[in-house]
This record gives sequence, structure tokens and C-alpha cells, in this order.
Amino acid sequence: MKIIELEHGTHFEFECDLIINNNLQAEFDNSRVQQVTDLCKLHNIPFVIRVGDSTGDGYNATRLVTVQTLGITTELFHYDLTTLMLH
Repeated sequence: MKIIELEHGTHFEFECDLIINNNLQAEFDNSRVQQVTDLCKLHNIPFVIRVGDSTGDGYNATRLVTVQTLGITTELFHYDLTTLMLH
């Protein structure tokens, strides 16, 4: 995860790897994206998700996903984010 702090929000960039799920279907692993969006919802921080094109091929494929907050984040949010990143 790459974090870019701006004056009016924060961008979280993720490179989601291609995985095979329990149903033997290929999908991109968005679990870290889901954790950050859940954290934004918990702290009532509006956000926008931007999904980029996939890069690479076969099992090396990745997709860039950006979560952009639409407001200033609080210290409590940063504390919870730090705790999340340590797990």
C-alpha cells in the first residue's frame, strides 16, 4: 500500500494480485482495499474508489486500485490505520 497525503484528502494505492479463489475462479485480491474502505466507513470519511487496468499477464497480473478520501482524516483514523498496517 502506498499512501499519498494531500491538502484535502489522502490517496491509498494498492497493487492487487491475481489469485484463484475457493471456487477456482481467477480474481484480484482486494482484501486490503476492503479493510481501508471499512475503516473509512467506520470513521464517516467519504471516499471514491478508482480501479485501473490490469498489468502483466498470467499469474503475474496485477491491478492498481486507488481509494481517495474526500475530506481530512482524523488522528483516530490514523491510529486505526497504523494498527491495521501492523497486522
